[in-house]
Amino acid sequence: MEHPVISILQVHEHGEGCLALLEDWNERNHVIRHGCLQLKRRRPGIGDVDNREVRQVSQQPDRLCEILGNLTEANLTEANLQSADLSAATLCRANLSSANISAGDLTRADLQGAKLRQTILTTALLRQANLTEVDLTEADLSGAHLHEANLMQADLGRADLNRANLAHADLSGANLIEGKLRQANLSEAKLTEANLRGADLHGANLAHSG
Repeated sequence: MEHPVISILQVHEHGEGCLALLEDWNERNHVIRHGCLQLKRRRPGIGDVDNREVRQVSQQPDRLCEILGNLTEANLTEANLQSADLSAATLCRANLSSANISAGDLTRADLQGAKLRQTILTTALLRQANLTEVDLTEADLSGAHLHEANLMQADLGRADLNRANLAHADLSGANLIEGKLRQANLSEAKLTEANLRGADLHGANLAHSG
């Protein structure tokens, strides 16, 4: 099929936000696979999203960021979002458990209360992101950029934060039990009442943190 129909899928049952399939299949190299959502920077595509339905036909390739703006309570479990541009997106209470968002851009994104258990976020951009009360248990955040991120009350138990940049991040009340923080940059980070029991801080930069 050279020119497939462009589908807009509702992101959740209340109809807030939607995801678009762009036209021009061959030139933009889109990918559709049953049960899997894929969105790559400048090469976006989407497959089946649980409990969503096709609402209308449209053609909006230049509005991807706007279309992805609100994903509140979206179910994106095991989604492939590698290198996706989700900067400033609203993902409050979304379920991104076991998703692959490695090298993704989540700068200033709002993920308050979201579930990211065992999510892959290696080298992801999370500068100034709102990660308050987020469940990041066993997530892979190695090399992630979390400068000035809000991680208050976040659950980072057994998470991999090796080489992550957490400078000026707020980790007040965060759970970092058995977290991996080797060579992490925690300079001037707020660690008030954070639980670091059993955490590996070998080579971490803790200058002016506390």
